Formats: sequence, structure tokens, C-alpha cells
Amino acid sequence: MEDKPMTWGEASQFTWGELEYFKWSELALGKLELLKKKYNDNEPLPPQVYEKLKGLCDSKNKLPPDITRIISKDKITIGDLEYILNMAKQLVTCTPAIIELVSAVNDTLLKIAGG
Repeated sequence: MEDKPMTWGEASQFTWGELEYFKWSELALGKLELLKKKYNDNEPLPPQVYEKLKGLCDSKNKLPPDITRIISKDKITIGDLEYILNMAKQLVTCTPAIIELVSAVNDTLLKIAGG
């Protein structure tokens, strides 16, 4: 799965005001990676900016609808995180190291949750 950075044409679909939500260095990231970074850094994007960026992702890079629904919530539960990690285990076709990392994070979350 190749996640490419925005082209100039894609970036020009955003207003200057909308582009202010991104650092210049972030625009060099792949589009899906940029969505994930904003989420992981707890830097929520306004809905219209989020939807534009999400729409630029290639169809094979789009997040599954149930994952998108979960991450758009104001609060995410441990159960939600566990569900996302389990989905990631199923979707990951990369290296065993990534699968091992996802499993380790899942185990840690279960310990935190007391499960």
C-alpha cells in the first residue's frame, strides 16, 4: 500500500486558512499518514478539513467505515482501541515486526484496562 504525499493540485483544494492546520513538514507525509499523525498528536482537524484530507486518500488507503466512526468520536474507550488494534492485526500484511508491535500495544492496553 503506497501512501503518497499531496500534490500541488491536491493541496490547492484547501484554503490558506485550512492549510494553517498543517505544518509544512507534515505536507510531505503521505495523506493517510498525515491523518493518523493529526489524530495521534491529538490535534483535531475541523470537520471540513478532515473530510477534504480523507477524500484525497487513495481508495485502497481509506480507513474502514467502522474505524472512521470510532476515531471521529469525542472519547474513545479502551474497547474501541482494542477493536482498532484487532482490525489492524487482520489488515496488516506487512512484516512480522509490525504485527508484533500491534500485539504488544494490544497486550499493554489490556493490562491497563485490567483485562
